[in-house]
Amino acid sequence: MKGLRIILLIAAYVLSAQSTISGVINSYAKVTSINTTCNSVQTDNNSFFAVGDRVLLIQMKGASISTTNDATFGNISAINNAGNYEFNEVFDVQGSDVYLKYTMRPYTVSGLVQMITVPQYTDVEITGTLTAQAWNGNTGGVLVFEASGTVTMNADIDVSGLGFSKGVLSVNGGACGFFSAAKTGYAYDPTNADPNIASEGAEKGEGIAVSNLRGGRGKQANGGGGGNNHNNGGGGGANFGVGGNGGNKSSGCASTYPSAPGVGGVSLSSFYSVAENRIFFGGGGGRGQQNNNVGQLGGNGGGIVILRSNSINGNGNKIKANGQFGGFAILDNTSALCDFGDGAGGGGGGGTILLDVTNTNLNGVVTQANGGDGSYTCYAARNFGPGGGGGGGVVWIKDGSFPLTSQLDVTVAGGASGLSTGVSPTQNWGAAPGGNGASLNSLSIAQNPLFNQTCLITVPVKILSYAAVPSGASVDISWQVLSDDERWFIVERSQDAQHFQAVAQVAKNETGFYKVKDLMPYDGVSYYRLSMVKAGGEKQYAGLRKVNRSRMATSWILAPNPASGTVNIDGLLESAYVEVWDIQGKAMFQQEVQAGEPISLYSLAKGLYLLHIQSSQASEVLKLQVE
Repeated sequence: MKGLRIILLIAAYVLSAQSTISGVINSYAKVTSINTTCNSVQTDNNSFFAVGDRVLLIQMKGASISTTNDATFGNISAINNAGNYEFNEVFDVQGSDVYLKYTMRPYTVSGLVQMITVPQYTDVEITGTLTAQAWNGNTGGVLVFEASGTVTMNADIDVSGLGFSKGVLSVNGGACGFFSAAKTGYAYDPTNADPNIASEGAEKGEGIAVSNLRGGRGKQANGGGGGNNHNNGGGGGANFGVGGNGGNKSSGCASTYPSAPGVGGVSLSSFYSVAENRIFFGGGGGRGQQNNNVGQLGGNGGGIVILRSNSINGNGNKIKANGQFGGFAILDNTSALCDFGDGAGGGGGGGTILLDVTNTNLNGVVTQANGGDGSYTCYAARNFGPGGGGGGGVVWIKDGSFPLTSQLDVTVAGGASGLSTGVSPTQNWGAAPGGNGASLNSLSIAQNPLFNQTCLITVPVKILSYAAVPSGASVDISWQVLSDDERWFIVERSQDAQHFQAVAQVAKNETGFYKVKDLMPYDGVSYYRLSMVKAGGEKQYAGLRKVNRSRMATSWILAPNPASGTVNIDGLLESAYVEVWDIQGKAMFQQEVQAGEPISLYSLAKGLYLLHIQSSQASEVLKLQVE
């Protein structure tokens, strides 16, 4: 290759075609600022991102709600940018700025935007439960990856209960006649210093709105409301399906005393459409009000799964984004969750599953985005408020129509209400189930195709393309430019994106298209950097490209080594094509050899050489000393 000098390291590996995955495969960073002019963001951890990375941007909250302390509390008045999401690509990382390749959708940082790495695979096997980091109030709750080939499921994908948080805080106190004027209110500060106020309403479940009025029976968008004093149950969280209301007050209070159960979260169904193209966590369930320290927690909402592939072999395994049961523990295989003398918690709303699969090839895939059941009460002497059921979530596919019973098993049911079992007959005591979710088609993953980088590239070169791609045992680096006064290009590689070593130097040509083959790339993750050197010697960089390649040694051995005259490739079982280079990368000769056939070395001077061996099974570079 004219004008090209290749510097090689010695190794002996081949590319492994299929990956195996389990556990948490994504990295999550909170977006702290957005520069729409430069199409860039700043995050709380830029170390997760390198040039060429696929990323997911998603805004978790930001809806506006009514804050009037009446039955309208928590109604959504404007969705704003909540639920916006997209795939994008990292164009460059400079200091605290991550520049993105494609024009972003609108986002509002105060609405909690996160940027998530999107791992890339060819064929991939899920060998253990695949999940996500739990939502922590800033990041997590989303599992996303892409596979150009087949995803084989030998274990579940499960983000159940990893979405919006349950209601957890309830000040212990209150009685039937205590502070009665506020007992039916919809919004309190549950941390209020006055215990007479704080004990009136348990905490709401988390939803798509940001609010400080976390206590009281009012829903919080799709988050369920907390039960009010005295011992009312919490409302269920919602997603596509509405959350169920919690159960009524203690039966020990006089009939003239009003019930004030937690209100179930509102349905987000109107925002799930091809035009809107938004996605959401399941809302958290509200907590039951307590005065005996046994009030039940709500359940967390379900998380989000986004999977893009050519096909999925489910093998009967499940993709789960269910809402969590309200309460503390499952008592047995048939009952829900139970307390013994206070209000019970609402179930979490079901989450969201997006399956962008070519030709709707979803063999044996079972999907679940069910709402969680409300928790029970079990007091022997009286009834207390059970929890409301969580609303069902969403399963959204690219093509086809439901039900796809021959390929895809879908359940998006609302959670059942809790029951009061202590007094005969067993009854829901006013608690309601959650509404069913939905199975949708015509999915189109959000990604703007318009390139938008106006701030980053200051060199007098317009880069039309720039890529580093694994190719057998090597990596192909290619780029195309509309040039001005650059004289040559340098390709460098690194294992840590900090310390670089030159791979090739290429002189400017008339076509503007360039390609370099790195014959000895690093194992695992490595980074390639392209720099352009101008006529005056100034070097300017076009950014990084990340390559991830898994390799394993073959059984080929050169014998004898050192050698004189001829050498054999022990372990070669078929014909192979051999290229011989000196240590500077100069090609010495090429030869096709059969299994057991020696390679003649008589034309070579004494010294160190590299043999690139390619067969239909593998590709490997071996070191040879000629004496």
